[in-house]
Amino acid sequence: MKKFGRLKFNMLLYFLLFATIIISSLWVFQMAFFEGFYQDQKFKTMKRYCEDFKDVEVGDSKFLELESLCDDVGIDVFIVSHERLVFPNNLPLSEMESQTIKNALVHCAKNNSQECVTGIEPNGRSLGIFYTAIKNTNGSYTVLTSSHAELKETIFVIRFQFVYTTIIVVVIGIILAWFLATRTTKPIVEMSQTAKKWADGDETVTFSGGKHYAELNELADTLNYAKQSVSKAGILQRDLLANVSHDLKTPLTMI
Repeated sequence: MKKFGRLKFNMLLYFLLFATIIISSLWVFQMAFFEGFYQDQKFKTMKRYCEDFKDVEVGDSKFLELESLCDDVGIDVFIVSHERLVFPNNLPLSEMESQTIKNALVHCAKNNSQECVTGIEPNGRSLGIFYTAIKNTNGSYTVLTSSHAELKETIFVIRFQFVYTTIIVVVIGIILAWFLATRTTKPIVEMSQTAKKWADGDETVTFSGGKHYAELNELADTLNYAKQSVSKAGILQRDLLANVSHDLKTPLTMI
């Protein structure tokens, strides 16, 4: 029998095929959908925080708690009142940040509602700034921003880690598949060797299916039962031949 036609190698090949399909699907998801999914979740988080800021006053405990939570996830908080930056009041802004805040306020004003608006400045570029803005209850505006560059960097890190995770999972999977395949096929190989000894005339052999699989134990019991039946048939055959031989010799002796 060919080596690669054996059960052990077939089990290993089936696992590798299954692992390839799963990992390929994950890679397709990573490349085609992950960035859009991550961006959508980022906007949802920013909108949720933006709406939480709507009814709080600058400087109170709730405001400081929300600002700290935003800072932990890479979101900058700006409060604007009467075209003046109220919070933070001592932080110099970059030209892009200033333009983003200005455009967010224009977007929010055009919306003419108390709902949160979202966008990317400048105009959806891959390395722009996410923003969400909402008009607060006291008439001021909350603007939250987050760098798209941080999103790109995060996605790069995740994909880089996914490469190592893929390698580790494949190596561990191959080792585990080989162990399980060996554990499964070992009793079958032993029963095959035992059958060859029995075929060579060794009547003392006993088939064993191991301790791990009920189906193999049932197969071993069946083979042992078959061996006993064949042995009994052999004994009956020898007794029959002996009796026939004796019956034939008796008349010849009398003659």
